[in-house]
Amino acid sequence: MKCKSKEVLTARRVSFLDRINKIYRIKLQRFQALFILLILINFSSCITTISPGIIFNNTAEHVYKDRTTSQLGSGRIMKMEKSCTYNSIVFAFFYHGKVASAASIAREGGITKIGVVDYSSFNILSPLFYSNCIIVWGDIE
Repeated sequence: MKCKSKEVLTARRVSFLDRINKIYRIKLQRFQALFILLILINFSSCITTISPGIIFNNTAEHVYKDRTTSQLGSGRIMKMEKSCTYNSIVFAFFYHGKVASAASIAREGGITKIGVVDYSSFNILSPLFYSNCIIVWGDIE
């Protein structure tokens, strides 16, 4: 009788461990699928930044034309104008945000000579929400 009870306990223990193992395998498969989905979303988004982040990113960098010439324009740094586009993967297929260039930003802001052009970007959970900004510094006359 004792042998049967040990066999029953062993069978129950194995059955219990099998159920736990099955639950964890399902959870691991779901986690792997979610992780792969996040990676694919991150690489498929149109976020233009030097260092993209999956969870959060906030960068600002100077725009370089090339390394052989001066990066400063002829204008003094007296005024700053900024133009940002805000977007999300939710409505990116039918709305692409405002399109702007450094020249149009300077013209709209009353900057006559561009001194420096900077770029900043911000995103949360990769393409869930992101903004790209062009910052123009220059002279007003």
